[in-house]
Amino acid sequence: MINNLVEIFTKDEFDNESEKFSNFLKNALSKNTEIKFSKIYRISVNKNINYFKRIADEILIDPIVEVYRLNNKFYGAKQLDLLSRYDFSVDVWFKDGITDVVGESVKNIITDCGFPSPDKVSFARRFYFSNIDKKQAEEFINENFANKLINDIMVTDLNRLGFTEKL
Repeated sequence: MINNLVEIFTKDEFDNESEKFSNFLKNALSKNTEIKFSKIYRISVNKNINYFKRIADEILIDPIVEVYRLNNKFYGAKQLDLLSRYDFSVDVWFKDGITDVVGESVKNIITDCGFPSPDKVSFARRFYFSNIDKKQAEEFINENFANKLINDIMVTDLNRLGFTEKL
């Protein structure tokens, strides 16, 4: 089974959501904190890279305002400079056994559009942070986006890419 992550970013000039989160934290913490928000779809199916590119291009993104990353390659724009702009990322996934309505809806749409049906599609939110410590970021995520009863929270240190810890 191949699990490919399709990560979708709103282009900076249209990204009001990330700007809103950043401004909220700047006011709350009196720091120059920056947040970049993305959506992640983990698609489980034995298909080649072209399958996942077509799903992203034809179903998941709006090419005017969004770009995506698949297997660490960006499509739709030049590479975003995530590693130098942000210190770490926090992913919020549903725990196993919790209904993922967005993931199920995307799976159905993929099939309805005539593509081979994936075995599973999971959805997560990813937040990239700079100029904030992990504890403050975790508090922000837990207060606004996560419930430890139904969500798994994963932190990835972008300075040591590949290092992930479960909170």
